[in-house]
Amino acid sequence: MKRLIFLITAVLMIGVMACDSSKKWEQYKSDDGWFSAEFPGRPSIRQIPIATLAGSIKIHMFMTDERNGAYAVGYFDFPEVKTDVDLESPEFIESMANGSFKEMGGGSFTKKKIDFEGYPGMEVEGDIRKESTKGMARLRYYVVEKRIYILEVVGFDSFVNSGNTDRFLNSFRLIYRNE
Repeated sequence: MKRLIFLITAVLMIGVMACDSSKKWEQYKSDDGWFSAEFPGRPSIRQIPIATLAGSIKIHMFMTDERNGAYAVGYFDFPEVKTDVDLESPEFIESMANGSFKEMGGGSFTKKKIDFEGYPGMEVEGDIRKESTKGMARLRYYVVEKRIYILEVVGFDSFVNSGNTDRFLNSFRLIYRNE
């Protein structure tokens, strides 16, 4: 399980602090991902397959890079395997958060349980140090049935502490298949 969380976190962090752009905010809707969110510009989309002990996982990433940071929504469906892992347990969600900050070279961070439309989640915020890059990350994890959503805002302190972080995180909505 720890290896799975490490692999997922590593993939989610690929390219998070790169480009320089300033774009107009727009609502993006992913019918396949069953979500919508506001991004500054149209997000780039990646599908990354990962073989794990729990089975094959395809991570779907939607990301926009800005000069001082990045916004991303990632999701994957947990494989249909017999396991003792309770995806909705606070322990599983917390292990995702701990793995993320460890992979990002995280220093101190805070965690708080959150609820999203009746589904369990966790918000995590703290310092990161990856190679020569220092900054902050604010992440939200939601478990919706067997789908895991991860919302990320990563960048310099001023970027993560801006009002746009709340705008992005609070714009996330689930789209139900029958809508």
